[in-house]
Amino acid sequence: MGDLGTFATELRDALASLYDPLYQPDASLYERLGIVPERGAAAVQAVVLEAVHALEPDPSVPEDAQCRRLYDVLRTRYIEGLTQEASAQKLRVSARYLRRLQAKAVSLVAQRLLQPPSDSDRPSQAANAWSSQVERELLSLQKSAPDVTADIASSVDAVLRLARALPERRALHIERGLIMPNTTVAMHPAALRQILLRAVEELTRDMPQREATIGAQYAAGRVTIDISARGESDASELDLELVQKIVSAHGGTVITGVGNGRRTIELLLPVPGFADRVAVLVVDDNDDLVTFYKAYVTGTAYDITQTRSAAEAMAMIEKSPPDMMVLDVMLPDREMDGWGLLIHLRQQPETMDIPVIICSVIRDAELAQALGAAGFLPKPVRRAEFIQGLDQAMASLIATDAAAGS
Repeated sequence: MGDLGTFATELRDALASLYDPLYQPDASLYERLGIVPERGAAAVQAVVLEAVHALEPDPSVPEDAQCRRLYDVLRTRYIEGLTQEASAQKLRVSARYLRRLQAKAVSLVAQRLLQPPSDSDRPSQAANAWSSQVERELLSLQKSAPDVTADIASSVDAVLRLARALPERRALHIERGLIMPNTTVAMHPAALRQILLRAVEELTRDMPQREATIGAQYAAGRVTIDISARGESDASELDLELVQKIVSAHGGTVITGVGNGRRTIELLLPVPGFADRVAVLVVDDNDDLVTFYKAYVTGTAYDITQTRSAAEAMAMIEKSPPDMMVLDVMLPDREMDGWGLLIHLRQQPETMDIPVIICSVIRDAELAQALGAAGFLPKPVRRAEFIQGLDQAMASLIATDAAAGS
């Protein structure tokens, strides 16, 4: 793994480039962090940022405690992106002392990333290894057959045959629901078969009869695969990580639900040749953060456009309404902050249905919900939380479209 000093030097470059979309990590850094290079710089940035967040002390820790000081240096220098002078002024220390703290703080992050896993860490690291292996398999599949598509009916028939071959303890009873003829998705058939079988097994896992129905139809420019089973136990308890990972890698969305005596999983997948993009307007005057958000959504269906003020946002929305918005509360406008813009959007017939996620250091999720926000994300926000917030807003958007069309 190399000595700590060498790693700390490499890590310092990564920390200084947390928001840089052009950052190119050294090959050795990928190896040290256990990340396949195909995942790109964003994966390295996310792991390093996660390590910094993990060092945040409990709020009860005094301000003058060493662990608090080291974390504050990491936060101000690398998350907030302040200069050494500005960081020293904010933390009320000399610039010379801040440099000493910064060296210790970077070394602390390096130690955390290099230390052997404890018993409590092993499940997480095993999950990361599994996740990386899934990504390698998907990448290999896409490279070997980049233009292959999957026919839904044929894939469902194959899953029915697999289900019949399962041992009695895993017995599944699957019915083929309504599937529009010649319905295809931009996914390799092998991947589609695996996620269908996995979804059905999870959906019926705690049900005595283990019976499910699979149907598919075109909707909103893409294919919706509906998997349903009788029962109303909590859908949030389903282990759909593999399904989520494969579907997300293909620009799709997974939605779970419970109601009317049934539990459901919906897989929304792109149609071959159809660029099903989701326009996201981010209203935030922090250019560095928005650059990081854009790195977060690399490889997903989301396209981010930025405006820096409420006035700019209203002008852009009038010209070209986005599919959804991510809105900061602290905006530079004199007359209107993020709360005011959210109220304005909800009062206008043309914008009242646009899902808006409040993303701010002002941590008031209750007020955001009361004003009609589709979600709330406290800053600083991690990649997984950011994507999850967009996915939830996407589910809200799809539900609204479906209601309007019914």
